[in-house]
Amino acid sequence: MLSTQVKDGSKFSDICFSALGSIIIMLGMGLTLTLEDFKRVVTYPKAVVIGLVAQLIVLPIVGFGIASVFPLNSQLAVGVMILAACPGGATNRCRCGVGNSSFECVAMALGFAIATLTRLGEKRVTAITVEVGIQNGTLAIAIASTPTLLNSTIMAIPGAIYGLLMFVTCAGFA
Repeated sequence: MLSTQVKDGSKFSDICFSALGSIIIMLGMGLTLTLEDFKRVVTYPKAVVIGLVAQLIVLPIVGFGIASVFPLNSQLAVGVMILAACPGGATNRCRCGVGNSSFECVAMALGFAIATLTRLGEKRVTAITVEVGIQNGTLAIAIASTPTLLNSTIMAIPGAIYGLLMFVTCAGFA
């Protein structure tokens, strides 16, 4: 029953196992948090607020700019916007650096500039640079291609290309 075909030909079991894998990763990361981590966020919220504004407001605006400036068809432009709106989460733990992916370079430069201008200190600048700069290509692919969501393999292309290039460029902020 788990191998039932979904409308686009993908297997329901594949979708379930992908989601389960993400749940396990996020649970594992969450279990490493301590009460001190939460106290630090409440005591020193500046870095968190700056990172959230950069990730959730500024980066989608930059994604829109990229999608508007380059001659992309409408489905690829939507794919870029989906990618811009997918925070990296577990993906960021690889601490990737700047490299061949132009969207990643723009996003990391943006995160670095915002964190540096607000004088957050070296460790927080690095954290915000990586958090803003690394997007979750897998999530972007899932949103774009899942039959119950957008059901478009073309919209998934930016996330797929980004996902491959992102891991090639890992190194700089380890």
